[in-house]
Amino acid sequence: MKNILFFLLVTCTIAKGQNDFQLSHFMYNEMTFNPAATGNSNKFIVSLLARKQWTGMDRSPASQFFNAHAYINKIKGGLGLTIINDQIGYENTLNLKLSYAYHLKLSESSSLSAGFSGGFINKKLDGTKLIYEQNSDPNAIVNQTSMFMPDFAAGLEYNSEKFTAGISSTHITQ
Repeated sequence: MKNILFFLLVTCTIAKGQNDFQLSHFMYNEMTFNPAATGNSNKFIVSLLARKQWTGMDRSPASQFFNAHAYINKIKGGLGLTIINDQIGYENTLNLKLSYAYHLKLSESSSLSAGFSGGFINKKLDGTKLIYEQNSDPNAIVNQTSMFMPDFAAGLEYNSEKFTAGISSTHITQ
């Protein structure tokens, strides 16, 4: 009976997936994944990264990232801006977020940060360029579509001279 119940649970669930960007230089984009990293230095930090997969192929995956953030003494925290442009085939995603992180100094060499970011995601798909095996497919996207939705993230980060640990959640509203 347990095996049948397990089989029903596994086969009857609805799975949803999302396509998110990829990058290999996480150290330059900590704020993209954890808003608690916003302003984690006494410097004004700006990073601009680009990634192109399958160079030479038309409409191959490409991503561009822009991050800027700084610690501001008056608000005892960091402020930041993230802009991400991601293109895969005929789908294009633009993500814009503003971030704030409150930094609590625990000792001379360690701190705890709590961060939040809010913004939007705009996804576009050019269905006029898609080719289907069956033109009568009722789920076929045959025109240009665009979806605009809010996007939020939150996180915590502990920093010391020799150790950094964090936890975060992105795309909370999805």
